[in-house]
Amino acid sequence: MLGVPIICTYRDPRDVVASSWRVYTVGKMQKVNVRKRNTSYLQDTDIRVIPVSVVLKRVEMVKKTFRMLSKYKAQGKRVICLKYERFAFDRKYLFNQLDRFLGINTPMRVRVDIWSKISIGNVRKIQEKMPNFKQFDAASKVHGQHIGPLDGKSGQWKDAIPEEMHVLVNNRLRDVLREWGYS
Repeated sequence: MLGVPIICTYRDPRDVVASSWRVYTVGKMQKVNVRKRNTSYLQDTDIRVIPVSVVLKRVEMVKKTFRMLSKYKAQGKRVICLKYERFAFDRKYLFNQLDRFLGINTPMRVRVDIWSKISIGNVRKIQEKMPNFKQFDAASKVHGQHIGPLDGKSGQWKDAIPEEMHVLVNNRLRDVLREWGYS
């Protein structure tokens, strides 16, 4: 049993595959205005030409990560796993969960200060100073290209991964999807 509390966050494994694909395979993101044009968010560097083998490699990487999270989760009460889709845009829920888990009471002014520092807008400003994912800002712990053009919204995988690959990805991730509540 671990002596220190561990806080794990996770999100839809298919979104993780899409994000990984975007960052590592496509390379530097092209600036696209997805709000104006309701199409695939990687229009300028077409993700749809990437081979199936690359998708499968990303799927296996994600499965390995979730296996590690499962090991943490199994260790009991000193571990909390927070679902991104539940906390990302609900700061009250996030702080309430963390406070309860850690046995603390974070004052509202501190919550507001923390939330403003980790808001999508502030993280985007920090990441824009770094042209690629491998660069890292030591003060904020943010890396370049952290937030994609959909501003952290869930379900990006449906547009990023070609429709003809949805069944393949869902089948390969079936056990992970089920275990983590995405089936």
